[in-house]
Formats: sequence, structure tokens, C-alpha cells
Amino acid sequence: MKRFLIVLLCLLLVCVSALSETVYVLCQPDSFVYVRMFPKRGAQAVGYAELGQALETDGEKRNGFMLVYGFEGESWINAGFVTRFPVTIETVDGWVNSSGRVACRRSINGTRRKWLPDGTDVTIYARSDDWSITDKGFIQTAFLGGF
Repeated sequence: MKRFLIVLLCLLLVCVSALSETVYVLCQPDSFVYVRMFPKRGAQAVGYAELGQALETDGEKRNGFMLVYGFEGESWINAGFVTRFPVTIETVDGWVNSSGRVACRRSINGTRRKWLPDGTDVTIYARSDDWSITDKGFIQTAFLGGF
């Protein structure tokens, strides 16, 4: 019976850990992203998350927000500032490295601010495997050189 309970507990832990994942905040340095009570832009803030901060989530998204844990129970953060990969925080002079032009965005997968031609100089403040925050805005890391 004791062995059965131990096996059952282990299975439950595996199931719970499989449901949650760690995500990371990617925003401007010396800034933050509000964590809100509901998945709504004007909802009451229950805290904030800073550049590189790790958050736990089950991946649920609603209205452009992602459900996160660790604040006041279930809370929501704007999914446009969350990446699945750890964030490296360091200021590096870089450039746009593409075969033409690259979209510079307001947030991860957000609206395009402008197009940047190949070779444009940028200051990279932080990066993950998929996105980087620069002095021009959010750019996919694959299209940047200099690090």
C-alpha cells in the first residue's frame, strides 16, 4: 500500500509539472510589465514583472494575456512581453542581419513600428532565442548580428 501511494504521488507530480512551464519577461531595461487580476488592459494590477523575470504558467491565453502564478493566485500578464526562452541581459552594439529588411515591433509578435533595412545599427539590451529588445523596439533575434 505504501509503495502504491508513493507511485501515485510521483505520477501526480509529473502530471502537474507537465502542465506548467516557465516563461520569461522581455521588456525595456529599467521598465516592467504589469501583472493584472483579469486578462484585460485596464484590470487592477496585482504586481509587476521585470526584464528577465521567470514566471510559471500553464500556457492559457485570453485577450492577449497569459495566465501566470505566484502573485495573488491566478494573475495575467500581457503575452506580448513573454518569451519561452531564458533572457540574456547585456547591452551590445549590433546590427540588422537580413537579406533585405526586418520588422521592428512594439512587442513580441506585436504591431510593426517600422521596417529596418539590412545593416541598420541597433543597441541590443536583452535577448532570448526568439526575440530581442533593442533601442528601436522588438526584433526577432535571428535577424540580428553582433553578439
